[in-house]
Amino acid sequence: MQTPRFQLLQGWQEATALSRAEVADADLCAALTHTGSLTRFLEGRYGHPVDVTVRQQVTAPLAKAPLSALWDKTLALQAHTLLIRDAWVNHAGPMLVYAHSQIDWDHLDQAERVAIRNGQIPLGGLYLANGAQVNRAHLQISRVTVAGLERVGEAPLWCRRSLFTVDGRPNARILELFVPVDHG
Repeated sequence: MQTPRFQLLQGWQEATALSRAEVADADLCAALTHTGSLTRFLEGRYGHPVDVTVRQQVTAPLAKAPLSALWDKTLALQAHTLLIRDAWVNHAGPMLVYAHSQIDWDHLDQAERVAIRNGQIPLGGLYLANGAQVNRAHLQISRVTVAGLERVGEAPLWCRRSLFTVDGRPNARILELFVPVDHG
């Protein structure tokens, strides 16, 4: 299975620059601009636990990481090996979230590696459950089209990218795609 292909429809913009008028759905706008844990945000907003369905997860050298055109130097990791993880974040809200994570594999201890490889807990939730200080930096948003991803048509979608720091150290770069759910 391959990582989907993302095509930017506009340049990245700081999440703080997004106006409510640009996004038709209030929940989506709030999720796009939320700077804390997306897991905690979704659980608080919809009152149900969040879990993850891992689509694929592999280790790869940093130089061979997919989607390299979507990252800039503000989102750089000091790693030789990354865990590339593509997952659906499952929750009770009106949108699906697809998360592409590139995690600094070199600086994780064995317990963290096992927990991440097991894959059922969202990445931020895993760190928070272990008492880590998690921050999201360089949060930016854009509109994209996506090819090669189930559950996604051809319509433009909102996505965001950010850098996770765990206990002050850059740990993962995250791309999250927000896919509306048709309840009709």
